[in-house]
Amino acid sequence: MNIGILSSTYLPTVGGIQFLLYWLLKAMDRSSLRRTVGEIYAIVPASISDQEYADFENIKVIEYHRSLWSIKGMLAFIPQLAAIGKDRSLDLLHAFTTLPEGVCCLGTRFMTGIPYLVTCHGEDIAMDPRFGYGNRLKKTIAGLTRAALKGSAGITTISTDMARFAKNAGAPPTRIHIIPNGIELNGSVADAEVGGLVQELRWQYGITETHTVYLTLAGMRKIKGHEPLVRSFAAALQVNPNLLLFIGAHGLETEPIKKLVRALHIEDKVHFIGFVTGVEKKAWFNLADVYCNTAFFEPFGLVYLEAILYRDAVLGSIFGGGKDIFRHQENAWLVNPENDEEIVQGLLTLAEPAYRLKLVEAAQPLLPHYDINAIAGQYLELYRNIISK
Repeated sequence: MNIGILSSTYLPTVGGIQFLLYWLLKAMDRSSLRRTVGEIYAIVPASISDQEYADFENIKVIEYHRSLWSIKGMLAFIPQLAAIGKDRSLDLLHAFTTLPEGVCCLGTRFMTGIPYLVTCHGEDIAMDPRFGYGNRLKKTIAGLTRAALKGSAGITTISTDMARFAKNAGAPPTRIHIIPNGIELNGSVADAEVGGLVQELRWQYGITETHTVYLTLAGMRKIKGHEPLVRSFAAALQVNPNLLLFIGAHGLETEPIKKLVRALHIEDKVHFIGFVTGVEKKAWFNLADVYCNTAFFEPFGLVYLEAILYRDAVLGSIFGGGKDIFRHQENAWLVNPENDEEIVQGLLTLAEPAYRLKLVEAAQPLLPHYDINAIAGQYLELYRNIISK
């Protein structure tokens, strides 16, 4: 049984989906279950000439030299994917997102009969017209998405809310499987380099032991809820002035949110640190006391898991994957981003060290459920089940 995993994006392009795919491939590469599946091929764009992200012992990497992000690009790639499928005797294709990968796999199925699995990650099927969020807001894309889902042998998605969107997008309910995102648990969360950078950041921003440090890394889009977070943070400062918020992101909403911060006169309490990754990201997680996500919708929230790993308390949204992971006041503080009072209460409550520690300790047992090795095992088992039918 041979599997081809198709993605239109891969490292070194940095993002949650790219890291998730890399972690999954590494986990599958070393999994004992892999031997029961057969050969696994990662079919990815030719941006990985830096072999750091293609150095697998068992998984074979196939690079392609074409953008799939247009109908013309997808149509041109389908015969190439079909040829790969025939040459490698693939029994199953795994489209790592619905569009464009799912559409390419649908076309390949028509040419070769190879069944395919689709994974839905977020904006490919989720949508909220209030914020212009969702690819399916465009009729052409909605039609292609529906066709890709209906033609698949199975659909995986990452949260219960995403499963609801998958049904709405046209996925047959009996084919939907929820497999959450996962993270690597065996990586170092702190080392000498990270520790040194933490001290530099403390000095740079004047952070003392009296401060409570809040961190958010959500992309700067309206759907991510930075506006209610900043408004609520300003209100919380009226009660407790020893709070600091660091916003690690960039995007369309960066300037409007900076303008809001200036209007609220909290420039000395809210800092924009730009997009962070690697050692810098580790340092900020180590420095933070609370990780904040007040999104109006968050498909899953991989950073929630990272926050647990780095022992940060979580202020999360009730919309999306957060409520699948956490229980309010048991292992996180969940809020409605449409209610500033709830956010203010959460910010102030999590400023209490003893309460934060209680939530942090209660969240630690969640991590094994999201170990990338366990998640990879779920995918490998699903591959076998689909092929055996």
